[in-house]
Amino acid sequence: MPNGFPSFAACAPPAFRHVLGESVCCWGYLTQASWDEADLNYRRVMLELERLRRRPVGASAGRLIIDDTLAHHTKCGMAGLAYLLDHTIGRNVWAQDVITSYYLNRSDQFPVDFRLYLQFNRKYENAQLQKQAARLRSRSDLPAYRQHLTTLVSYHFRQQAYRPKAELAAELVQQALQWKLPFQVVLFDSWFLRWTLISVLERLHLDWVGGCPKNRKVLVQGSWCQL
Repeated sequence: MPNGFPSFAACAPPAFRHVLGESVCCWGYLTQASWDEADLNYRRVMLELERLRRRPVGASAGRLIIDDTLAHHTKCGMAGLAYLLDHTIGRNVWAQDVITSYYLNRSDQFPVDFRLYLQFNRKYENAQLQKQAARLRSRSDLPAYRQHLTTLVSYHFRQQAYRPKAELAAELVQQALQWKLPFQVVLFDSWFLRWTLISVLERLHLDWVGGCPKNRKVLVQGSWCQL
């Protein structure tokens, strides 16, 4: 195990310990020990950088890829679910939406970090509150008031937790620079082509290549054109 990580084979049940011995240390670490997820990931990335620097590398060949992926809801409990379009199957699904950063430098590549996107559709949420308030006026009993109060509290906390995808992407780019990953170009698809992200890339003097949504206008030879 790396320095600072003790063996957790003793945490496993006796039957597992008898059969697997020290090989269960990782199982015990993940299930029994108290550990910091962010710190563990940072150490992993530092080990990747140490391996990367065994050969001459430069930022000019480095790429940071920003993307998102959906983890579909299963029968188990999952926090942070959102109702989102999965373009691979052509319909909306309940899923966790994870924004990821991935590093690429010639033949070397590794995942860097991720952020969980917490959906909050203000227009939809406000409409639901209005519907519930209308029902409350026609049924003003204690359970109805309790339900309305619960909805208001949930609305408040989800509104506070919401951050746009482009903002999460910008945070991942800045984190990669703080961790001294050598790259000069950021790649992303059309979901992330927002000024929130572009302004950060411009300020950091990074090049970028991104897909463009079809409802955008572009400046061509002094004239704005609809895509």
